[in-house]
Amino acid sequence: MNRIIVIGGYGGFGAKVCQLLAEDGHEVLVAGRSLAKAESFCSQFSAGTMIPHRLDRQQIDADRLRSLDICLLIDASGPFQAQDYDVAEACIEAGIHYLDLSDGRAFVNQIAELDHKAKLAGTCVISGASTLPALSAAVTDELVKDWNSVNSIRASLSASNRLNASRSVTEAILSYAGKNIGIWRGRTWRQATGWQEARRIPYQISGMKPHIRSVRFCDVPDLDSLPARYTGKPASEFRAGSDIRLQDFLLGMLTWPVKWGWLRDLSAFRRPAMLAQRFYRSLAAAGRRWKFALPVSKKQMASNENGP
Repeated sequence: MNRIIVIGGYGGFGAKVCQLLAEDGHEVLVAGRSLAKAESFCSQFSAGTMIPHRLDRQQIDADRLRSLDICLLIDASGPFQAQDYDVAEACIEAGIHYLDLSDGRAFVNQIAELDHKAKLAGTCVISGASTLPALSAAVTDELVKDWNSVNSIRASLSASNRLNASRSVTEAILSYAGKNIGIWRGRTWRQATGWQEARRIPYQISGMKPHIRSVRFCDVPDLDSLPARYTGKPASEFRAGSDIRLQDFLLGMLTWPVKWGWLRDLSAFRRPAMLAQRFYRSLAAAGRRWKFALPVSKKQMASNENGP
């Protein structure tokens, strides 16, 4: 049994990581700035399965990590857009493996600077072990494995409001919304604007009608890694959005004051954005609980009565 610590272990993504690790038989330290939140989360599981621990990522050093007797640190706290590599370097010094769930473009693409130091210490440093860029690259690899070259890659992700959007995800989006982001297009680097250029994308789920979602430009590691990864240096775009059109529209409108230089960024809107997300989730939960019936046309009623 390995002993593993997860920073941000009671958050949206960290909680899922902790649960999966515990199910695999590992001893998990659920860590974060709030011991009360860690204890509340751990109380939902069998005694001894998860251990609450207070650990602020800003106060991590090699000696502190050695005292925990762990083999791996997983950083799921975020956001990583403005973070340094202090935690990863402390892990290297302590001889502990490091892994994070970062989707911060610069953070992921520049962590290779630690590669030589990590190899000398016999440790493994992995960044971006999340939907982006790890899973997106794995899916793209599978899709193009028999191709001689790739001309363009257009990817998108649309999350459901049923998911518990975390503070770190919200802060990450607000950090680049309205700002210039570099995108490889037309065989050269061009400027696009974060959370603009909306596109309506159909998402097909087996046995169901396509879901049409609005998605907008995101600043993610894939924008650098995908053109460099495949023969042909393909033009690459990545967009994201939720299933709540009003939420996407309002955030898109807020990007313009940033683009025009009236606001430095949208960080001041973090709390209103989180409150809005909780409100939307409450509405969705109420709808599922009360099973609200939607009106149907006579044509639909006749179709239901006559069968498929």
